[in-house]
Amino acid sequence: MAFLSSETLEARLDKGLVLPKYDEERIECGAYELSLGSEIFITNSSSQAKMLLGPNEQISIPPGQFAILITEESIAMPLDCMAFISIKSGLKLTGLINISGFHVDPGFEGKLKFSVYNAGPKPVALTRGARLFPMWLAELDKKTSKGYEGASQKQDTITDRDVTQLLGTVRSPAALWVEIEKLKNRLRNFLWLATTSITILGGIFLSVIINIYPAASDAASDEININVAPIYQQSDTTYISSQITTIKPISDNSPMSIDSQALGDSTSAQ
Repeated sequence: MAFLSSETLEARLDKGLVLPKYDEERIECGAYELSLGSEIFITNSSSQAKMLLGPNEQISIPPGQFAILITEESIAMPLDCMAFISIKSGLKLTGLINISGFHVDPGFEGKLKFSVYNAGPKPVALTRGARLFPMWLAELDKKTSKGYEGASQKQDTITDRDVTQLLGTVRSPAALWVEIEKLKNRLRNFLWLATTSITILGGIFLSVIINIYPAASDAASDEININVAPIYQQSDTTYISSQITTIKPISDNSPMSIDSQALGDSTSAQ
């Protein structure tokens, strides 16, 4: 399989192959440049439906949004060729990415659709009739016995099914970044409010404790003094009484004598 040169491609086109009508000025570097057609669908659009473009009318694809594009031209691939399609590099550098197929099967007939995504930071402007889609042809070693017979055969419009598959809200990275920043600000405000509230409540609590504590301390001190004094008095009396009971007078002639029982206990101990 070999790609056709610009000269071979033009010879094919002269015979009415691939394109019923063509513009020789659109043949560049072995490729034929197809143009943007009259229909386009963009996600998150207000109408949520495909839009029709007039001649040279311009439209833009916002950042982070998908779109379905369709070519102005209809092609008819011979059974001995297949095509490779892309988007011009100038659009790719803006962030527009082709997320659909990159080839056209032998035997296909109809307009080509491109599903694209704007991954760039800015809207991408497109104009109807602009040469956006280069197409290269490659010859097979022989004609294939069976060409394309899929659902897209002879397609010429963006269908309801195409639109339905992309309906719904699509959050772009830029929109998500804005939402994240909003959440950050809310969190900062919450933390500030929580810290301030805790500080104020803590100050009030400490103030109440400081005002109440001296009275509580004095009352506790008085209670301790009242309860401890009888203990000391009872202890001293018991000690003195025990000492006195161990000494007894013996007779009038002797002032005091050691208790015989205490002496016996002492002797036994020796």
